[in-house]
Formats: sequence, structure tokens, C-alpha cells
Amino acid sequence: MAIKKIRIKNITIDLERAEINKDGSVESLEPKLNAVLKILCDAEGNIVSQQTLLDKVWGDVVVTANTIQRCITQLRKQLNDDAKRQHIIKTHPKLGYSIVPPIIQSTERKRTYNPSSNKLVLFIVALSFGALIIFWSAKPNYPTLTRSEP
Repeated sequence: MAIKKIRIKNITIDLERAEINKDGSVESLEPKLNAVLKILCDAEGNIVSQQTLLDKVWGDVVVTANTIQRCITQLRKQLNDDAKRQHIIKTHPKLGYSIVPPIIQSTERKRTYNPSSNKLVLFIVALSFGALIIFWSAKPNYPTLTRSEP
């Protein structure tokens, strides 16, 4: 399942809207930065290679590895991270990048299956259906009218 929103310290990132909210101040993320961040978040702490990022974000466009490095630098700047600390985006030399797992928290609420609510709906439908059957099958007890001959 793709992560739609994450919270990192005092920063909330909405990956669907490509927005970063830092203490109430909302900034837009450039499409390529958002795409890279989304891929890193979906990897859930696993290393994403530079080639994977190139293939998924830039596709058939020819770019250099330096393009990814600049993109990661820009992301770190927007996330108040840096290459020395690497509290959010970690560089794995010769392997790729990852998001540091403890800081990813999905703020999306998951729907849970509640069997008791389905049972209640089923009971109401069955009760209504039963009432309809009883209503239609009941013969009315109307008085019989007869003609009297003069």
C-alpha cells in the first residue's frame, strides 16, 4: 500500500498534494522531488538504488547520477536534514538511499472491517423482507357483499 501522508518530527508531508507543512507553513514540492520522496517512503526504510530512482522518476529521459544527488540535497533542505546528520534521508554509498524508518508514520486512517455492523444490516433487511411477506400473504377479512333479489 502506498503511503499518502507521513509525519517527520514537526513536518507533515502530503505526497498526494506534493506539499510539506512545517509548523503551519505549507510549501509545495516540485514533482520530481515528490516522486523521489514517494518512492523512498514506499520502500519503508529499504535501500532504493539510484538506478531505480532514475527508471521510475525520469524514465527514458537521460540524466546523470548528479541529478539524483541534487534532488536528494533539495529534499534534505526542505525536510531540515543534511548530508552530515542524515536523520531523514540516509545515503548508502554505492547502493542508494533510504528513509530512516522510525520517523515514518502514516497519518492515513485505515478502514477496519466490523462484522457486527454487517450483521445488523443483514438483520434489518431480513426483518423487513419477512414483514413484507407477511403483509402480502395475509388475506384481508372484508365483509362479503351479496346481492339481494327484489
